[in-house]
Amino acid sequence: MDGIKYRKVEDMKHSGIEWIGKIPSEWQVVALKRGMKVRNGRELIDEDKDVTKNINVYGSGGIFKYTSKYLYDGESVLFGRKGTIGKPLYVNERFWTVDTMYYSTFDLKKYLPKFTYYILQIYPWNIITTQTALPSVVGTVVENIKGMLPGIKDQQKIANFLDIKTAQFDSIIAKKELLIQKLEEAKKSLISEVVTGKVKIVDGEMVPRQPEEMADSGVEWLGLIPKDWELKRVKNIAYLKSGDFITAEKIEAEGCFPVFGGNGLRGYAEKYNKHGNYILIGRQGALCGNIHYARSKFWASEHAIVVHCIPDINIHWFGELLRIMNLNQYSVTAAQPGISVGTVNNLYIPYPLVYEQQIIGEYIMKILDKIDGIIKKNKGQIIMLQQAKQSLISEAVIGKIDLRDWEIIEEGGVQ
Repeated sequence: MDGIKYRKVEDMKHSGIEWIGKIPSEWQVVALKRGMKVRNGRELIDEDKDVTKNINVYGSGGIFKYTSKYLYDGESVLFGRKGTIGKPLYVNERFWTVDTMYYSTFDLKKYLPKFTYYILQIYPWNIITTQTALPSVVGTVVENIKGMLPGIKDQQKIANFLDIKTAQFDSIIAKKELLIQKLEEAKKSLISEVVTGKVKIVDGEMVPRQPEEMADSGVEWLGLIPKDWELKRVKNIAYLKSGDFITAEKIEAEGCFPVFGGNGLRGYAEKYNKHGNYILIGRQGALCGNIHYARSKFWASEHAIVVHCIPDINIHWFGELLRIMNLNQYSVTAAQPGISVGTVNNLYIPYPLVYEQQIIGEYIMKILDKIDGIIKKNKGQIIMLQQAKQSLISEAVIGKIDLRDWEIIEEGGVQ
């Protein structure tokens, strides 16, 4: 990055720790327990329902509820004991952590909490994480992690520098994430307007239909549809059938034919049970009702509903219509949520003539290609920004970036 000063090679020494590499000659390498104590969270019991609850309760996944009590008040670094591992949080507040989340206390003459937080940001947690169904780490093992130990003034400078720089990265990332969210919403709205006939496609452009062109469909979610469109049930234009069972052992990361389950691609198999272009509806799972397309030879598992359209139906018109219908709302609540073929079969849909389906399908795919291209580009940029941010944290924490003469400029800038 512009304006960043790096230490000379001759000013560095090898730390003796592989994941750290070289550090400034005057720095030490010590166990984190030299200045940090890992504390266990506790479950909340006997809460008074009438008391105001404004204190954050943290689990390994972050804040999940609020309480009127607090386990600790002040600066701390929190990190998961089991479940979500390797995502430390810095807090400076009254808080409570439950059994799945450790918190930490500090000897401020040795380690500053914010600097330690940045150490744990770059630490390779896989080294100490148990490889079990529910990953976990042990507090005493974390205390024994060997980390770099600069002087307290250097720790504070590094923390201040990274607070400013990471905030700049986070601001750019947040703007791109907001853009992606708005593009996704615009895409959904555009598709809805087109497939329900609120607009028509004329010479490749969307044109709003006039009130006199519309009629009440009699279906609440549809409202008005074009007068020359029909109202049909899904079963009138397609045959829906669940796929076939396949064992997990037969699904590989690579293979000849893609395997689709309740949430899209699961992997690959040596056999196929479908050949052609189809719409797939997720049949089971929390995301049941999602829409995917499959073409050529593939395997549809029992968790996917295969949509066999009658001849001449445009599958992109029909697939995007099914997508905006939010089929998940029709799932049956159970240990494993699911959608029945019978429920989907009996849903009403607006049905344009085949030639208009073709126009709508082609237009949707053209627009989706354009919007999805922008989304893909921004997602790629977010990944690069996150990598650059992580690289900056690493270079500052191990002392590769020379911050000895760095100061915060009062006007809000930095040297």
